[in-house]
Amino acid sequence: MSILDQFGQASPKLLEERLANDPDFFCMLIQAIYRSRNDDAKAVEPTEDSKRIAKNAYNLLHNWKRVPGIQADGRFDGEYFSNWLLQVIKTTTESGHIDVAFIQLGEVLINSPADTGGLWIHKSIATALNDRFNDNLRSGYRTGCFNSRGAYVLDTTGKNERAIAVKYRDKSDAVENEGFQRFAVTLRELAESYEREAEQNIADANTEVTES
Repeated sequence: MSILDQFGQASPKLLEERLANDPDFFCMLIQAIYRSRNDDAKAVEPTEDSKRIAKNAYNLLHNWKRVPGIQADGRFDGEYFSNWLLQVIKTTTESGHIDVAFIQLGEVLINSPADTGGLWIHKSIATALNDRFNDNLRSGYRTGCFNSRGAYVLDTTGKNERAIAVKYRDKSDAVENEGFQRFAVTLRELAESYEREAEQNIADANTEVTES
């Protein structure tokens, strides 16, 4: 990882594939970065080695985009994803890392493939995002959606933000029609946030014109 950091476009593909295929490896990285919620003892000063490992683990997870369940030939296996997720739940529940693990995983799930039945997101992933116990997974997904926009120029007309809002409303309607109500609420909240941003950008632009 430290060698790859020297090359801006380099990608640790083998490590990303292992993340997507080995739930224990994902759990190990989470445990290397975050403290367990079960740990009531006083925090121990990390060593230089543990700091380096945590930094490299964070960088790998931060750049990870390959959704668990995507096979070598590019096909997505929903059953494989569900089994991968069950193992992560078991391991991180025992270690006290399930909250942060789900937030991290939620950010990756924005890269979900479409369902073969026509829905824009694979139903096995939508099912996980809709589970009533998976608030942190939905929270991570929402964060991932925001971060996926990247850098952008402020739009004083609100046109760009409204277009994004329409996209998320359409996605919300589609998953709600399939019975994924909780996930639909998350997407609707995303749409509403972009609508508020559009209104705020317009208001700020009008204020600047008035003051000038």
